[in-house]
Amino acid sequence: MTLSMLAKIAQLCGVEALTAADGEEALRLAADEQPDLILTDMNMPGMSGLAVLEALRTRQETADIPALVLTASAELDTDEHILAAGGQGYLQKPFRMDDLMRLIEKYTGNTP
Repeated sequence: MTLSMLAKIAQLCGVEALTAADGEEALRLAADEQPDLILTDMNMPGMSGLAVLEALRTRQETADIPALVLTASAELDTDEHILAAGGQGYLQKPFRMDDLMRLIEKYTGNTP
């Protein structure tokens, strides 16, 4: 799923979506904008989604922002790695739009 499609799903949930092309940009945006929720992909240019989570948790201004990971991984310990890195959960790709919307609503309190 593309960044623009994810942003449209977030907008359907009533939240403004900010997009980043890579992990470093995501960390800058998170620190500057203080979003209600972060969605990251496990595989991104520059740094992995797990590295992004770990960096978010070490920075005071982003440590408490809920974060979810999108992943194509089907390994049994994926959730353990994500939780250990500071994520609240993940969605395995491909995923259903309504599953993502439910998670966005859960962590932001916004409903369409």
